[in-house]
Amino acid sequence: MKIRDPFEWNILGLVLTCCVLCVTAAAMLLLSTDADNRKNEKSDYAVITYYEADLEAEKIYAKLQAGETVPGVTEKDGVYSYCCPISEGKVLAVEVQHKGGRWSVLRWDVEETGATE
Repeated sequence: MKIRDPFEWNILGLVLTCCVLCVTAAAMLLLSTDADNRKNEKSDYAVITYYEADLEAEKIYAKLQAGETVPGVTEKDGVYSYCCPISEGKVLAVEVQHKGGRWSVLRWDVEETGATE
């Protein structure tokens, strides 16, 4: 009976183990990349919707400065208040003041509305 060299089998086992580890690592990287992409898409959407609301708020502010009446804007003692929706649970809350011929921004904040997405 011929005795096999144990070193020969150890190399084969080592190569096989390395291959399995490489495939496992590649699969894990692929899965984590997919999760990161989904997270980035949600983040991108949040940024886009914020800037859309910001643009709308700027347009309303410009109309107020031009002396126009804008639906949805309330006025009390020269302070104009309005909100622009960002998402289902958030709005951009704005308060501007017209005093002595000058306009100033008192508030321009994201506010939670309590509604959830």
